[in-house]
This record gives sequence, structure tokens and C-alpha cells, in this order.
Amino acid sequence: MFEISEEFSWQIRKRRAFLRKSISDVAKEIGISRQTLRKIESREITKTRKTVFVKLTNWLLIEKKGEE
Repeated sequence: MFEISEEFSWQIRKRRAFLRKSISDVAKEIGISRQTLRKIESREITKTRKTVFVKLTNWLLIEKKGEE
């Protein structure tokens, strides 16, 4: 299991808000369920499988790269 820090959750939530996208839209882009994304953003989940962690990290990195 991979630890989801408070800072990591905040970065996901901040990026989604910046893009003005719903949890459903972002979850679909990432490839995870909207319930999982909601729980990660609200810190109900603090540990996740490697596959979910990698998907979240890739989404953050790809989105940031597109802004440069």
C-alpha cells in the first residue's frame, strides 16, 4: 500500500479546482472511481494500491506539464 499524504491530497484537489472539473470528470480521466477520488481528496483514504497512486501521480504530472 502507498501512503497518500495530506499534501498529495491537497495537490489533487487544487489541480481539479484550477481546471474547474468535477470529481466525476477527473476520476474518468485518471481511470479510478469517483468515490475513490472523493475519499482521497477528503482524506477518508490515506493508503492506496500502487496502481491508483501511479495514476494519480501521472495525472498531476501530465496536467502540470501542459501548463508550462
